[in-house]
Amino acid sequence: MSSPPVSSGTVARTRPGLAEVVVGIVVFAIVGYGLPVLLNRTGLADEVDTTVFGLFLTALSGVAGLAGFVAADRIRIRHPAAFGLRRTTGRWLLIGVACGILALVLARLAAAAVFYLSSPGEDVQASYREAAGDGVLTVVLSLLFLAVLTPIGEEFLFRGVVATALLRFGAVTGVVGSALSLFQADLAAQGR
Repeated sequence: MSSPPVSSGTVARTRPGLAEVVVGIVVFAIVGYGLPVLLNRTGLADEVDTTVFGLFLTALSGVAGLAGFVAADRIRIRHPAAFGLRRTTGRWLLIGVACGILALVLARLAAAAVFYLSSPGEDVQASYREAAGDGVLTVVLSLLFLAVLTPIGEEFLFRGVVATALLRFGAVTGVVGSALSLFQADLAAQGR
């Protein structure tokens, strides 16, 4: 079932606002950060196999963004175009995959440089490593959760809701504001 066409004027009037941004980020924080902290403090994390708990956390990192997006969307039901969602071509999908691979390589190089130039502190990614260290299936699931589900969830929430809401103040505000909110979320995840 396809949605009816929406004019650009209608999309501008139904652009997400402050309420969607706040609800989306609050749900993201509760699901992505609050739930793992709660599980650790109640001792439930200690009762579960470390590989299973690591896989749960890797899946949760993607589910949190999608949960935030869905919560923001449910405040006022709108057409997907209001969040910047639209069909694309195969060419743009290939360009996206190529840029993603390039970004992954550059991020790994930057992480290696930071690791070797500084003394590593607490290993905040140990649970992710545990999840991927128990055979081929866990590696595949970890890659699926971290390399596919997490970026999709973050794009839906931080670009679809936050950036779109901030675009009413100009392109620079929209892009910089959503990037800063995503950066802040990543910093908070390191403290999890």
